[in-house]
Amino acid sequence: MSDLLARISVFEEPDLFNLRQQGSPAFDDVQLHGRGQNVLSVLRRWQQDSQLKSRFDFVTQGLQAAFPSVKQIDFVGVGNWLTARIYREGVEQPAPLANEANGLLQMLVLLANVAQSNPGGLVAIDEPEMAFIHAMRMFLRSCQQWALKYRVTFVLATHSLVLLDEFTDTPEAVFVMKALEGGRQRSAQFTLIIYAIETGYRDSSWATCTSKEKLAATMMGCEHG
Repeated sequence: MSDLLARISVFEEPDLFNLRQQGSPAFDDVQLHGRGQNVLSVLRRWQQDSQLKSRFDFVTQGLQAAFPSVKQIDFVGVGNWLTARIYREGVEQPAPLANEANGLLQMLVLLANVAQSNPGGLVAIDEPEMAFIHAMRMFLRSCQQWALKYRVTFVLATHSLVLLDEFTDTPEAVFVMKALEGGRQRSAQFTLIIYAIETGYRDSSWATCTSKEKLAATMMGCEHG
């Protein structure tokens, strides 16, 4: 059980407001927090560590695929906080990350969610929707590439029909959940699951999990529903 828990990561909606206003605490973090506010400190650490550099490269390449004008990102320390700047094609001066659209900030955090996972791990991301359809498609493609390379399973819980459409050719990877509340059926929540390999853990109750312990129990067959 302890080994299984160590391979599970659960991420919630990114805290874009504080990321934009403050940046990330200037710590030497390697692991991303659940809402991603320390994403800049994590990315800087990945960039500086030769053994983790591939994770930083994955994030920057994914960001460039989603937003083709983005060419580079660098980091600036301000007291106890770390901010970032975005370099774009044809623009001489970089722009502060705080000036960028929410879609770019969210993509940065989501790609870091993916890149943090270790071989054989499982990553659950709640509501990975983005306003830009192209960016959403590029994020799914990045998930699939990482999953195939490192045998990682991704669980994406969403209400987005746009995201659901991306699974038209793989309906077996989609679970529709309808939770009961007081004897009445609540609105359905679409749960999308990307498989790199056949893990055998095909329990749709994954999407209801709010903690590593519950997710692990579900996967182990100890809890259902």
